[in-house]
Amino acid sequence: MTAKIKKKAKKTAPPFRLRVIDLTVALVAILLIAAGIWANTNRSQNDQKLECAKPGADHRVVLSGDSFSPNNLTVQICDRIIVTNTGDQPYELVFGSHDNLSSYPGFSQQQLQPNEYFNLDAVQAGNFVLHDHLHNKAYLHLQINN
Repeated sequence: MTAKIKKKAKKTAPPFRLRVIDLTVALVAILLIAAGIWANTNRSQNDQKLECAKPGADHRVVLSGDSFSPNNLTVQICDRIIVTNTGDQPYELVFGSHDNLSSYPGFSQQQLQPNEYFNLDAVQAGNFVLHDHLHNKAYLHLQINN
């Protein structure tokens, strides 16, 4: 009786090109997952809005010509700043300096046409600058205290 010996097939490594493709796909997947986690964390931090037990005081700021009036304002957390365009030109309001824009919770770029106003709720303490990005002359220095 002759015994048949089965030989195990040798496992061969996939060609180098396939390994590079597999590694590339894995790296892209890891980067996409990391980007999604970062974006979700960043969004969560920026979207947090302070809930005030009661509304604070209202502060009126007028924007006309090349300036805010007043151009320096100190408020408390939960206060509201009401910015009104009494001039005859539109404004594009943003936080930060002209060359270094910054963000503020609950605020994005604001177009303000003549005779329009918008409300800005003081939800984060600190020192901030709000300026007209179209004409780069009007600046409001805002201090928000706890």
